[in-house]
Amino acid sequence: MTDRRPAIYEYLKSLPIGEQLTVVSAGTTFLFDAIWAGFYEGNAKFIDGGVPVYIPVTRIQYIHH
Repeated sequence: MTDRRPAIYEYLKSLPIGEQLTVVSAGTTFLFDAIWAGFYEGNAKFIDGGVPVYIPVTRIQYIHH
Protein backbone atom coordinates (compact mmCIF):
# COMPACT_ATOMS: atom_id res chain seq x y z
CA MET A 1 0.00 0.00 0.00
CA THR A 2 1.36 3.42 -0.90
CA ASP A 3 1.34 6.46 1.35
CA ARG A 4 -1.12 8.94 -0.21
CA ARG A 5 -0.41 11.66 2.34
CA PRO A 6 2.22 13.56 0.26
CA ALA A 7 -0.01 13.54 -2.83
CA ILE A 8 -3.04 14.76 -0.87
CA TYR A 9 -0.97 17.43 0.88
CA GLU A 10 0.43 18.67 -2.45
CA TYR A 11 -3.04 18.65 -4.00
CA LEU A 12 -4.51 20.69 -1.15
CA LYS A 13 -1.55 23.05 -1.19
CA SER A 14 -2.20 23.75 -4.87
CA LEU A 15 -5.83 24.75 -4.32
CA PRO A 16 -6.77 28.39 -3.87
CA ILE A 17 -8.42 29.29 -0.58
CA GLY A 18 -12.19 29.32 -1.08
CA GLU A 19 -12.23 26.49 -3.63
CA GLN A 20 -15.35 24.31 -3.33
CA LEU A 21 -14.78 20.56 -3.04
CA THR A 22 -17.56 18.12 -3.87
CA VAL A 23 -16.52 15.37 -1.42
CA VAL A 24 -13.80 15.04 1.20
CA SER A 25 -13.46 11.58 2.76
CA ALA A 26 -11.57 10.91 5.98
CA GLY A 27 -12.55 7.41 7.03
CA THR A 28 -16.07 7.63 8.44
CA THR A 29 -16.16 11.42 8.06
CA PHE A 30 -17.49 12.85 4.82
CA LEU A 31 -17.81 16.50 3.90
CA PHE A 32 -20.03 17.46 0.95
CA ASP A 33 -19.65 20.79 -0.87
CA ALA A 34 -17.03 21.95 1.62
CA ILE A 35 -14.88 25.03 1.08
CA TRP A 36 -11.09 24.70 1.28
CA ALA A 37 -9.77 27.07 3.97
CA GLY A 38 -6.05 26.17 4.19
CA PHE A 39 -3.92 24.47 6.81
CA TYR A 40 -4.07 25.07 10.55
CA GLU A 41 -1.71 23.46 13.08
CA GLY A 42 -1.02 20.42 10.91
CA ASN A 43 -4.64 19.93 9.92
CA ALA A 44 -6.52 20.61 6.72
CA LYS A 45 -9.19 23.23 7.37
CA PHE A 46 -12.51 23.18 5.55
CA ILE A 47 -15.71 25.18 5.95
CA ASP A 48 -18.75 22.93 5.92
CA GLY A 49 -22.17 24.52 6.39
CA GLY A 50 -20.53 27.68 7.71
CA VAL A 51 -18.63 25.77 10.41
CA PRO A 52 -14.85 25.20 10.35
CA VAL A 53 -13.83 21.54 10.25
CA TYR A 54 -10.25 20.45 10.96
CA ILE A 55 -9.07 17.09 9.63
CA PRO A 56 -5.54 15.72 10.01
CA VAL A 57 -4.06 15.40 6.51
CA THR A 58 -3.03 11.83 7.37
CA ARG A 59 -6.71 10.85 7.76
CA ILE A 60 -7.88 12.17 4.40
CA GLN A 61 -8.48 9.28 2.04
CA TYR A 62 -9.74 11.06 -1.06
CA ILE A 63 -11.01 14.36 -2.39
CA HIS A 64 -13.36 14.95 -5.30
CA HIS A 65 -13.17 18.40 -6.78
